[in-house]
Amino acid sequence: MLVRGLAAVSNANFVQVQALVRPGRMDQMLEVGYPSPADRLAIFRQYTKAMPLATDVDLAAVSASMHDDATVTGAMIHAICKDAALRALRESEAATSVAQRHFSQAAVSAPSRR
Repeated sequence: MLVRGLAAVSNANFVQVQALVRPGRMDQMLEVGYPSPADRLAIFRQYTKAMPLATDVDLAAVSASMHDDATVTGAMIHAICKDAALRALRESEAATSVAQRHFSQAAVSAPSRR
Protein backbone atom coordinates (compact mmCIF):
# COMPACT_ATOMS: atom_id res chain seq x y z
CA MET A 1 0.00 0.00 0.00
CA LEU A 2 1.37 3.38 -1.00
CA VAL A 3 0.90 6.13 1.54
CA ARG A 4 1.40 9.69 0.47
CA GLY A 5 1.86 12.56 2.80
CA LEU A 6 3.11 16.05 3.10
CA ALA A 7 4.85 17.72 5.98
CA ALA A 8 5.00 21.49 5.98
CA VAL A 9 7.05 23.53 8.40
CA SER A 10 6.57 27.21 9.03
CA ASN A 11 6.64 29.81 11.73
CA ALA A 12 3.46 31.33 10.32
CA ASN A 13 0.07 30.58 11.80
CA PHE A 14 -1.67 28.61 9.05
CA VAL A 15 -4.88 28.29 11.05
CA GLN A 16 -5.75 31.69 9.62
CA VAL A 17 -5.50 30.27 6.09
CA GLN A 18 -8.64 28.13 6.10
CA ALA A 19 -7.96 26.66 2.64
CA LEU A 20 -4.88 24.93 4.03
CA VAL A 21 -6.47 23.40 7.11
CA ARG A 22 -9.64 21.96 5.60
CA PRO A 23 -10.17 18.21 6.10
CA GLY A 24 -8.13 16.19 3.64
CA ARG A 25 -5.43 18.78 3.36
CA MET A 26 -3.28 19.71 6.33
CA ASP A 27 -5.55 18.31 8.96
CA GLN A 28 -2.87 17.54 11.54
CA MET A 29 -1.00 20.34 13.26
CA LEU A 30 2.06 19.82 15.42
CA GLU A 31 3.63 22.68 17.31
CA VAL A 32 7.32 22.39 18.11
CA GLY A 33 8.35 24.83 20.79
CA TYR A 34 11.66 26.46 21.57
CA PRO A 35 14.43 24.28 23.01
CA SER A 36 14.74 24.01 26.77
CA PRO A 37 18.02 24.98 28.47
CA ALA A 38 19.12 21.32 28.42
CA ASP A 39 18.17 21.06 24.75
CA ARG A 40 20.14 24.23 23.97
CA LEU A 41 23.24 22.72 25.56
CA ALA A 42 22.77 19.54 23.51
CA ILE A 43 22.44 21.64 20.36
CA PHE A 44 25.65 23.53 21.21
CA ARG A 45 27.43 20.21 21.72
CA GLN A 46 26.14 18.88 18.42
CA TYR A 47 27.25 21.93 16.43
CA THR A 48 30.70 22.01 18.07
CA LYS A 49 31.32 18.27 17.87
CA ALA A 50 33.82 18.64 15.00
CA MET A 51 35.04 22.10 16.08
CA PRO A 52 38.45 22.34 17.79
CA LEU A 53 37.62 23.98 21.12
CA ALA A 54 40.12 25.60 23.45
CA THR A 55 40.38 24.15 26.94
CA ASP A 56 38.64 27.20 28.41
CA VAL A 57 35.40 26.64 26.49
CA ASP A 58 32.42 25.96 28.74
CA LEU A 59 29.43 25.29 26.51
CA ALA A 60 27.20 24.99 29.58
CA ALA A 61 28.12 28.57 30.51
CA VAL A 62 27.47 29.81 26.97
CA SER A 63 24.10 28.06 26.95
CA ALA A 64 23.26 29.33 30.44
CA SER A 65 24.06 32.90 29.40
CA MET A 66 20.97 32.68 27.19
CA HIS A 67 18.65 31.76 30.08
CA ASP A 68 16.80 35.05 29.84
CA ASP A 69 15.97 34.53 26.17
CA ALA A 70 13.28 31.87 25.87
CA THR A 71 13.09 32.34 22.10
CA VAL A 72 16.55 30.99 21.25
CA THR A 73 16.28 28.55 18.35
CA GLY A 74 18.57 25.86 17.03
CA ALA A 75 19.29 28.09 14.05
CA MET A 76 20.44 30.89 16.37
CA ILE A 77 22.73 28.49 18.21
CA HIS A 78 24.14 27.33 14.87
CA ALA A 79 24.78 30.96 13.91
CA ILE A 80 26.55 31.60 17.23
CA CYS A 81 28.81 28.58 16.71
CA LYS A 82 29.67 29.65 13.15
CA ASP A 83 30.27 33.24 14.28
CA ALA A 84 32.56 32.07 17.10
CA ALA A 85 34.63 30.04 14.65
CA LEU A 86 34.88 32.98 12.25
CA ARG A 87 35.90 35.30 15.09
CA ALA A 88 38.74 32.92 15.97
CA LEU A 89 39.93 32.95 12.35
CA ARG A 90 39.64 36.74 12.08
CA GLU A 91 41.72 37.07 15.22
CA SER A 92 44.41 34.85 13.72
CA GLU A 93 44.38 32.93 10.46
CA ALA A 94 46.65 30.44 12.21
CA ALA A 95 44.07 29.80 14.95
CA THR A 96 43.87 26.15 15.91
CA SER A 97 40.90 26.38 18.28
CA VAL A 98 37.88 28.44 19.22
CA ALA A 99 38.04 30.00 22.69
CA GLN A 100 35.41 30.95 25.24
CA ARG A 101 35.80 34.64 24.39
CA HIS A 102 34.80 33.92 20.79
CA PHE A 103 31.58 32.25 21.95
CA SER A 104 30.88 35.05 24.43
CA GLN A 105 31.32 37.71 21.74
CA ALA A 106 29.22 35.74 19.26
CA ALA A 107 26.41 35.21 21.78
CA VAL A 108 26.26 38.92 22.60
CA SER A 109 26.04 39.89 18.94
CA ALA A 110 23.56 37.16 17.98
CA PRO A 111 20.56 38.45 15.98
CA SER A 112 18.11 38.02 18.86
CA ARG A 113 20.27 40.21 21.08
CA ARG A 114 20.89 43.16 18.76
